[in-house]
Amino acid sequence: MNRIIIFLVLVGCLFGVPVHCLAASNPVEDVGRLMMEYYKDPRPDLVPDILNELLNSEVFTSGDIEENDSHYTSAYAFARMAQLEPSLLSEYLQIFENASDKGREFLLSVFKLCGDARVKQKLLEKSDNAVFAGIRTDLLKTVEGPFPVDFDPLTRKVEHPTDLDLLWTEFFISGNELAINKIIDTLDFPEILRPRIHQKLDEDDRGLINSKLIDLLSSELNVKIDPMTTKVLNQEDLDNLMVRELRNPRGDKDALRSLLKMLEVENADLFYMAIKGAAVWSLRSNARQHPAVMDICKNQVTSRRGRSKIVLLRILAQAVDLEDIIKSDVDVLDELVKLTPYDWKAIFLLGQVYLAIDDLELAQVQLEKLEEIDEDSYKMLLRKIEYHRLKLLSSPGDTEVDSSTELQSIIEQVVGEGGKLKSFATLTSVYSGDAAEQSIKQDLPDIQWEAEVIMPDRYSVMQTAREETGYVYDRWNTIGEDLYFQIGVWFKDESNFTGRSAENFMVSLAKWLDLLSEAVKNNLLDVTETADINYVFVRMDSVEINKILPEKYFEISGDSEVEIWIHKNARQIHKTVLYVDGVDSEGNTVRLKIVQLFTAYNSDISIEAPTEVFNLGSEKAKAAE
Repeated sequence: MNRIIIFLVLVGCLFGVPVHCLAASNPVEDVGRLMMEYYKDPRPDLVPDILNELLNSEVFTSGDIEENDSHYTSAYAFARMAQLEPSLLSEYLQIFENASDKGREFLLSVFKLCGDARVKQKLLEKSDNAVFAGIRTDLLKTVEGPFPVDFDPLTRKVEHPTDLDLLWTEFFISGNELAINKIIDTLDFPEILRPRIHQKLDEDDRGLINSKLIDLLSSELNVKIDPMTTKVLNQEDLDNLMVRELRNPRGDKDALRSLLKMLEVENADLFYMAIKGAAVWSLRSNARQHPAVMDICKNQVTSRRGRSKIVLLRILAQAVDLEDIIKSDVDVLDELVKLTPYDWKAIFLLGQVYLAIDDLELAQVQLEKLEEIDEDSYKMLLRKIEYHRLKLLSSPGDTEVDSSTELQSIIEQVVGEGGKLKSFATLTSVYSGDAAEQSIKQDLPDIQWEAEVIMPDRYSVMQTAREETGYVYDRWNTIGEDLYFQIGVWFKDESNFTGRSAENFMVSLAKWLDLLSEAVKNNLLDVTETADINYVFVRMDSVEINKILPEKYFEISGDSEVEIWIHKNARQIHKTVLYVDGVDSEGNTVRLKIVQLFTAYNSDISIEAPTEVFNLGSEKAKAAE
């Protein structure tokens, strides 16, 4: 247990760039901005004021800056700025005069790194001054030793998180690419886990340990073992896979502890692994924020081999813009997938990239790979491929079903089949933005209905809605003229049946059938039918929204568009998508996507009245009396 706690403290608190943490977690934002942006636009004239701000800040006076050795990297940052602009030394000496003893101790650390003979003489002169009596011992120790010390992060061996911090600080102050290159070097440090795994599997003649170990490696780290050679097939750094899962709040910590115990991983091993993990995390994070870091990763990926190359490829992959694919994006992901054939995220992204450039054949290849390794991502990519095919089929120049006779026939069949249905189930989801994966904004309602309907008089609904007041849960049955709803217990509502049953409009199939009938009369339909997929695709623009979406939940503005997916063989509506501009609580226009899925049945679904029911109407009447 202790080893896991120690490790999580390390990766959660120590790692990264303390300069970043300073800017993100305390009020001295100017210090953080100065240190992170200095290499872009050096402004030594701002440094003295910001140094004063740091020394007088709560994070400094409280000692928080010393909690994870941030004072070392901060001292190096100010010293490095003075090395690049020696005039700052005079400013630092002036600040030293009026600083607190804690501030003077910090400045002594700075002077020890960047001071010269003049600074040394000035400090010696102060050693007999009573004003500096509180730091006299530290002052003399500083000037009597090597001054300045011979200190260069670029030549130090990376053995501690602070060594990584100092390299990042060097880059952010000076822009020296060698600092990033050295961080990348850590990605090729020897692995702890791989040789331990091989040793355990080779030693286990009876195969009892093998089975459990292999299962844990597969389920927790997605590590695959060759059954013939019992060697790890994954090429990426296994230590980093472990670090990533230990930092994952949704990871199975008990399973990870078991895995670490089986491989006899000690505290020192975890510390070593965590340093490599910190290098990966910091590179990924800073590449997202700093184009210069991303450019260095791009330049380095061609010359690197092995595990460092895989990390760099993943960093480049995170920058892929599906709206603006370039050839290098395809090359990066293709190489990454070849090196990491069990990385479902990389395969899924490559599949999306091929869709973005309309290469359905290669997208299908990625889909087949996913089918073997990850069911959820396989289903997601399958839906995207199917939808992409439909969009391509409905684009200008494709063969469309434009015969009025055939169009009328299609709609008549759809409406006719819909009317024959004895029951159906439906799920409605609301999203903000164009992507179905994007969750609704907090200030817009997020509504889902799961319903089963038996025409014409039986209806069952389970509803959840997230509105400004929080989650609303509701469930009700309609049987003939009787309505039962459940909030913990079942109630029979005899007082306001029509108001509540009006909600049925949102999940009804009839509104879409009516819309189809009306649209065909007014030539609003854009219909595509193909032998390659199982759907007829219908698109309509400028639909009257009040025919589909109650304004009770949305304030509607702007244009609208409807897509209706009709199952080709059954001639039944399978899916509907409504795009519409809605207005949020701040008056901003937000593109809404309302998706409704239908599953039809041709046999009755039995909906029985609840056995224990409170008569709500009677209770209200008694209350009124």
